[in-house]
Amino acid sequence: MAYWRSSLLLNINWIPIELAFNQVLVFPNATARPILLSALGAQAEMLFTPNEHDFQGVIGSRVYGVRVRSPGQFRMEQRAVGRI
Repeated sequence: MAYWRSSLLLNINWIPIELAFNQVLVFPNATARPILLSALGAQAEMLFTPNEHDFQGVIGSRVYGVRVRSPGQFRMEQRAVGRI
């Protein structure tokens, strides 16, 4: 904890982000919701998660333009296009 306070915490640049959606975002898993909202706030292209049930099982493979993939799905996609 001391390392966190003395080194890492001092180097974090906190950026407040306000999100407004034109559709309702229904996502029942309260523990995974901050992860999804962080990806949306960061304007990520893709969210990697091994938790396929809570993400893809509920919201599908894309939410507000962010692709949701498991690491395995991502590797298969990359292999299919010849990148790996």
